[in-house]
Amino acid sequence: MNKKKIFIIFSGLPPSEIKGKRKIKAKVKRGGVKVFYAKERAGIEVHGVRIEDLRARNKAIESTIADFNMENFEEKMRGLIEVNITIYDGKSNIVFSKGKILTAFKKEVCINLKLNNLKKGNYFAIVEASDKISNSTDIISKEIKL
Repeated sequence: MNKKKIFIIFSGLPPSEIKGKRKIKAKVKRGGVKVFYAKERAGIEVHGVRIEDLRARNKAIESTIADFNMENFEEKMRGLIEVNITIYDGKSNIVFSKGKILTAFKKEVCINLKLNNLKKGNYFAIVEASDKISNSTDIISKEIKL
């Protein structure tokens, strides 16, 4: 059987406008589908995701992402962050571009990306992090040397 995981996050109001708790019930008509959802949504403090740094060393780049929101899902606190990394060479050609959605179980996430396919030299890197719970985004760009 071919299994697919689909994640949908829906919020009718921005979290800052939610007063008190709200009961939630989620249903789907399709058979054989398992639905996981938060049973209640309480007003939560909203803050923006933050990329703390961007470093290059040993043919890799590292970045730390923090201050994203976390929600209780299946009795565990989790954050959901979309990260996009684009690297340009000295002639403004894209030499690397990739995005992923990460499930975070800690309050900070450290990303380490090996770039063994790139030659030694100067590059320009852009890292974008989007918190899928609060809809906040941060971008850092920096010249790096591999």
